[in-house]
Amino acid sequence: MNEGTVHSFLFADLVGFTTLTALEGDERAADVAMRFFAAVRALPEAGRAEEVKTLGDGLMLRTDDPEHAVRLGAAIVARLDEGLEGFGPVPVRVGVHTGPAIARDGDWFGMAVNVAARLCAVAGDGEVLVSATTREAAVADDLVFGDARLHWLKNVIEPVAVHEVELVPERAAAPVRVLASGDPLGEVAPASEPRRVPSVAGPALPARMRPAAPATRRTTARRGAALGARARARLDQERACLRAAVPSLLGRLG
Repeated sequence: MNEGTVHSFLFADLVGFTTLTALEGDERAADVAMRFFAAVRALPEAGRAEEVKTLGDGLMLRTDDPEHAVRLGAAIVARLDEGLEGFGPVPVRVGVHTGPAIARDGDWFGMAVNVAARLCAVAGDGEVLVSATTREAAVADDLVFGDARLHWLKNVIEPVAVHEVELVPERAAAPVRVLASGDPLGEVAPASEPRRVPSVAGPALPARMRPAAPATRRTTARRGAALGARARARLDQERACLRAAVPSLLGRLG
């Protein structure tokens, strides 16, 4: 692999892990993390990716193929939706970005790595967020993505256009290692039917963390509308603050 060339980075972490640790204790939380890592490593899709490192309750992976990174992200979400032994379904979120990076001492550095990590941080339960760069590079007609939306990411100067992965089709011809709980991508479906990336309503462990009823994933359009409404409200607040401050400033200058 050449430094500075284009790579696709994937970050995946568990949602609600801090709350789980507080409620169930360090040992139980550590067990969840270890089984999460083992479940990801057992996926056939993970065999083509480099596991860079674990980060507490998260994983950082690298691959040369953007399409593979997208499919791997969807496979991780689907596998965790099946549940981990002794814990049930576990909410996970994934962020993927593609770009140049530099390797040093077994790790990777660069804005591509930073953006992928930030996308994971803003993704919702059971969501795979990929940058527009990854979306354009993942040349596959059978993948379905949501509409682009802009995200302001922490310590990233410009807003980043992102897409949610919505549909990942079954590939019947590909060799698949079947786990005890079923196929790694979820329940087996006919190869001609695309599989929707499952949405995790909330942590299944412990029970006190579960929502009263399963949450329904909002559509991309609703999410976009909600984001737009929040942005408009924030802008209105800033304008009101400025209007209130101007008379005071003019009085001081006078």
